[in-house]
Amino acid sequence: MVKKENKVEIAKVQKKKTARVERTIPTWARPVITSELSQRIEKKINSLEQSLHVECVPMLVARSSPIGHVPLALYLSSVLFLIPALYLAKLDISFVYTWGGGWQIRLFIAAMIILWPASIALSKLAYLRRLFTPFQDRCHNVEKRAALEFFRSGLGRYPNQNGVLIMFSLLERRVAVVCDEIVRSKITDEQWVEIVGSIHAKTKKNGLSYGFEYAVDKVSKELEKHLDQPLVQAEHKLPDQIRILR
Repeated sequence: MVKKENKVEIAKVQKKKTARVERTIPTWARPVITSELSQRIEKKINSLEQSLHVECVPMLVARSSPIGHVPLALYLSSVLFLIPALYLAKLDISFVYTWGGGWQIRLFIAAMIILWPASIALSKLAYLRRLFTPFQDRCHNVEKRAALEFFRSGLGRYPNQNGVLIMFSLLERRVAVVCDEIVRSKITDEQWVEIVGSIHAKTKKNGLSYGFEYAVDKVSKELEKHLDQPLVQAEHKLPDQIRILR
């Protein structure tokens, strides 16, 4: 009877903990991060830090690329397609190169006015944000923000604090791994490129949520494989939970 009551109490505590974790997850991050996933990753990170003394910071960010240009780019693209659309609709488009046009020019101006708020609304779609941001810029922006967040997170700030940042950028659907010099010396650049490439392949095949967990697993296994012995323990320990940033 006592054991049964203990199990009920443990279940209640676990339920409260899960609800508390879910409340801390922003709405935009919930398709990727769940309370169960968060708890699993925390255990893996804690195990890695205990065995190898390597600080691991998993991070999910909403985006790394600027998106201010997307509404204007979408609007201009819509206007460029508007004239051929009117021509295919067999409307008189002579107003484009003459002063006449009558109701056609009023229709054209009205369409241009309507297209602006429509472009602002459509620019919130992640697909269009990626479409109007070149692939090379997306990759560069993710890598640049990962390097910035590495120092912001506190990695390398204290003596012997050897760490790895695993940052997943949701808009770009890309992962970046940043580590300090000691950890980097154990794994070559070619191996890091192969690790990140396999993470991207798994993410594309199995989805964002799986890709995020796989990234933590993959980096942890590679560190366990290449580190011959645990590193010197850091004087300051960082929290194990996933960091979620805009």
